[in-house]
Amino acid sequence: MAGFGVWVSCVGNVFIGLSISPQSLLHYYWLVKSDIRWPVFYGVVILVLLGSRLIGLRNKTATNTVRLTLSGFQRQTPDTVTLRFPLPGGKLLGVRPGQFLTFDWIVDGKTLPRSYSISSSPLETRYVEVTVKQQGVVSTFLNQEAKQGLTVVARGPYGQFYFDVQAHLLNSPAQVSNAGIPC
Repeated sequence: MAGFGVWVSCVGNVFIGLSISPQSLLHYYWLVKSDIRWPVFYGVVILVLLGSRLIGLRNKTATNTVRLTLSGFQRQTPDTVTLRFPLPGGKLLGVRPGQFLTFDWIVDGKTLPRSYSISSSPLETRYVEVTVKQQGVVSTFLNQEAKQGLTVVARGPYGQFYFDVQAHLLNSPAQVSNAGIPC
């Protein structure tokens, strides 16, 4: 069995430039070969993999869903507008810099989900703003036809690539204390 582990690590190193992991090679081997040689084993592996995905889906945290009403907009350029939505009942979204919301816009009777980055300050608790450049069906609607009172369902915030204030603050004192004025 040690030979098998060495084979997997060698194959993984050989194919690293192609972004093929040893797990994907094993999956391919099982997909092609195991259904002939060990059908019960292959079936158990598939059930375990699918079961873990189902458990993962069930354990996913529920996202914030909120109904927002457009209270105002400000034209930034001829084809870009900033839309302002007050947060209902002082509901905080827990937004971090760099995150986005997914809106379910209703245009011509169709629900069209679109995601937009939050352009207001994450410290703002009264409203949330998004800035939309006219490029497609929804953004054209928002730039040309959106009026105060328009309601929309928003989900989020989403996005793993954001500025983490706590991590930055934890690192700052060490950087500042090491900074000195040369004599």
